[in-house]
Amino acid sequence: KKKIKIGYLGRICEEKGLKYLILLSNNLVLKKIDHELIIAGDIGDYRFKKYVNSITVLARNNKSINFIGKLDAKQKEDFYNNLDLFVLPSTNSFEAFGIVQLEAMSYGIPVIASNINGVRTVIQNTKNGYIFQNKSLSDLIEKFYLFRKNNFEKEKVRKNLFNYYSKEVYFKKISKLF
Repeated sequence: KKKIKIGYLGRICEEKGLKYLILLSNNLVLKKIDHELIIAGDIGDYRFKKYVNSITVLARNNKSINFIGKLDAKQKEDFYNNLDLFVLPSTNSFEAFGIVQLEAMSYGIPVIASNINGVRTVIQNTKNGYIFQNKSLSDLIEKFYLFRKNNFEKEKVRKNLFNYYSKEVYFKKISKLF
C-alpha cells in the first residue's frame, strides 16, 4: 500500500480545527499507516502565534506532519497534484463555504469536511468525499478509514464537481433569477 498524502490549505488558526487533523495523523502513526499530512498556510501570522505554537507542540513527535508555509500559485498547483485526500476540519459554525474544497476537487482530490452548513453542501452535492461530525476526532478517523476503503477516481471527482459548480451551472442559475 502506498503512502497516503493528506492535505490542508488555509489559515492556521483555531477555528480551522487543525488540532483534529494533527490528532488524526498521530492516530495513524500509532496504527502504523503510512501517510504524510501536509499543512499549507502562513505559520508566521502573528495574530495566531499562540495557536500555531500549540499545534506545532502537538505535532512535534510526528515525522509524518509537514508544515510547508504559504504557497504561491505554482506551489499551490503542485500541492494539490501531490494529494490523495484533502481535509477541511473547520470548527466555526460561521464558516461560509470553504472554497478550498472546490479547488481540491478540481484536481480530482476527494474531501473530508466538517458537518457545518456551508461546508457540507459541496460534499452533499458532489458525493466527492465524506462529512464528519464537527469536533469529533473519532468520526474524522472513521471517515478517513471509509476514504481508504473506497476508491475515488480523479476524473469522476472532477466530473461530479463540474456538474454542480461550473461557470455554465452558475450562469444558468443566475439567468433564472432575471
